[in-house]
Amino acid sequence: VRSLQEKSPLWSKVVVYLKTGGKADPKVLHAAQEKRIDSEGLLVALRYPGGSTLQSPREVIVIPCDFDEGKAEALRIIKVFHESTHHNARYLSWEVSRFFLIDGLARLARLVCQGCERCQNAITTRFYAGAMGFTDTTAACVWDVVACDIAGPFKPDKDYGFVAALVLIDMYSHYVIIRGLRDQRTITICSVLGAVIHELGAMRQLRSDGAPNLTSRRFRQFAASAGVEHVVANRYSPFQNGMVEKSISNIKTVLRLFPEVLKAKHYGTSHWYSVMCRAGRRANDRPYLGTTPFALWFGRERRPEEVARLSTKPEDKSVEGVSTERKANQEEFDVARSERQLPRRYAPRSLKVSVGSKVKIFRPNQAPGVGHASGYYKDPVYVVIDQEGVNVTLLE
Repeated sequence: VRSLQEKSPLWSKVVVYLKTGGKADPKVLHAAQEKRIDSEGLLVALRYPGGSTLQSPREVIVIPCDFDEGKAEALRIIKVFHESTHHNARYLSWEVSRFFLIDGLARLARLVCQGCERCQNAITTRFYAGAMGFTDTTAACVWDVVACDIAGPFKPDKDYGFVAALVLIDMYSHYVIIRGLRDQRTITICSVLGAVIHELGAMRQLRSDGAPNLTSRRFRQFAASAGVEHVVANRYSPFQNGMVEKSISNIKTVLRLFPEVLKAKHYGTSHWYSVMCRAGRRANDRPYLGTTPFALWFGRERRPEEVARLSTKPEDKSVEGVSTERKANQEEFDVARSERQLPRRYAPRSLKVSVGSKVKIFRPNQAPGVGHASGYYKDPVYVVIDQEGVNVTLLE
């Protein structure tokens, strides 16, 4: 990328201007606004959230598109992002714009999506107008209200034996969780849902449709034992559970994107569960109210593979280099531990007793497995006649 910036007719002048200063053409001065050179020598642009300069800016790498080699690199980057999620052009341009500044990004994103054979084969004519309208369930925080449903049945997966999938979606962040099911019995659903609750904690309310395996007595007992309020959506108001239905349609879209996993190499089997991780990433990387479900769920942004490879510095893989780095880290840890001051949380009681007071001696039980509280008081009553520190002189 640095070499492309140096070859660009426009951005090379901007790099020289930012490094040396001085006079420049008005076009160069306009292009140099909100640009800087980072520590690795790359030209980056500053993008402020919502256009407010009072907030911390985001640094995006400038990809020159004013000559053929730069356009080819921009197309390669957009294709790498697209192959990870196969989002549409609008989502794709939004995702790339968070890390790269590319002129004509929307047009290039449309070209990539139109040239993708998988996307053209999986395209549907059904669209969703939006979410979080007046009919949607409101939640106060992450993992507060959760909607669930069953996706399937599918052909038995050859690798895992799953024939269906349990789909959970958090109504606050719209984060989607997909778990495989070996059958659609209530006991199997309760087992998988219990594992999710043990891993992520109990939700306040669980919403589902009126399917028999989700409204049976065993499922109600399981929800009550887990401390979860189970709410069944009204059959005349399917929008109450519409977000999870939308997530299931996303799973079917991914299966259309990768039809080869459904081609049975052996009779009656498939490999559909191997692409469920892609379905989860596709659903959780879509922007929602200015951010993504992944960012709302984890409190951080996902690092795409392309950005991670660009930002990775070459490391010393030799034994001497690793040993030197370990010694430096150990010395830094030893210095920090020696300078640390532990706060004194235990305030001991005063052992001072007044002279002339009467006391009895308590003997704790020394038997193994028995608490000291099961001891006894000695019969004699003593009188305190003197005390020096913790040493007390008693008179019987």
